[in-house]
Amino acid sequence: MLPLASTLTDTPFSANPLDDLNQLLTYQFMRSAFVAGTAAAIVAGVVGYFVVLRGLSFAGHSLSLMGFAGATGALVAGVDPLVGLLAVDGAGALLIGALAKRERGRDVVVGIVLTGTLGLGLLFLRLSNAVEAVPVLVGDVLGISATEVVITQVAAAVIVLVVALAFRPLLFSSLDEELAEDLLGHHHHLVCSGCGIMLDVELPADLEREIERALAAVARRQRF
Repeated sequence: MLPLASTLTDTPFSANPLDDLNQLLTYQFMRSAFVAGTAAAIVAGVVGYFVVLRGLSFAGHSLSLMGFAGATGALVAGVDPLVGLLAVDGAGALLIGALAKRERGRDVVVGIVLTGTLGLGLLFLRLSNAVEAVPVLVGDVLGISATEVVITQVAAAVIVLVVALAFRPLLFSSLDEELAEDLLGHHHHLVCSGCGIMLDVELPADLEREIERALAAVARRQRF
């Protein structure tokens, strides 16, 4: 009977976990998996902070599932699955952002877009080679190629850099949109009395100054 510490290759684990880690990292596929996984984890931590702060956890989770439709659709069209994944995820994010500006009812919009893209993904899966589409659906970090590792690293670096440059506006707009106006520019709200949809409206600078003067005059008359 094999000891509990044995592996499939009959090589027992050592008492030093660092030695075991060094042994794992002798394999190229393990090194690639660790590098890509670390880059993804860093991005998830940086972006996830704002996702949770803005209450967009469901939307963020849904985007990862929407990418399935893009990847399988790319296989049908004979295009790189990464291109299709990014295209559908980008379109899905823009669609959710356009239709779900108000927090109330946002999850309903996300659910509708999600089910629609999943339906397209199943259609494309039926039309494409199932063997090629399975890795797109479930993923395999141990099978990531050297090129994909580089793409993951570059994308992670760009995302972290963008978040770092826009950190203050992102933070203020996530906590309170009114507090972010000094950073993002002042805007007015146009509210539909019938449907309740609210749109941000930016006025010309001269008109903005006239409104500020009028408000200041009203404040002086009311002794504010």
